[in-house]
Amino acid sequence: MTPAEFRAIFPEFASAVYYPDQQINFWLDLADKLLRVDKWKTLRESGITLYVAHNLTLERQALLAGAGGRPPGLGSGIVASKSVGGASVSYQSLQSSFNNAGSWVLTLYGMRMWNLIQIVGMGGMQL
Repeated sequence: MTPAEFRAIFPEFASAVYYPDQQINFWLDLADKLLRVDKWKTLRESGITLYVAHNLTLERQALLAGAGGRPPGLGSGIVASKSVGGASVSYQSLQSSFNNAGSWVLTLYGMRMWNLIQIVGMGGMQL
């Protein structure tokens, strides 16, 4: 898969300024190494694109944090509510819905990826 093919699937990553080809290629290469063909079979391309989208989103969050003077790469979870007066922020806990999902719950793409991981990991199934 190329960065252009990835961007065709997820046009929200169209900006080469925010999501340079080199960064997309890094995550594509890593996904290619981690998602085994024999396990993922026909879901592999979907898994690769979600893996890349998840990691690009986390990278962008880290970049914005660093640009704002905060340490990049610190995870905090999904903001559930915030207020200005008194500076209060609360974070959503998705652990009940996504048991043992770890950092996959930090992005929409990660949650979709987690669902695929569960399907790939369960083996054959009947409906």
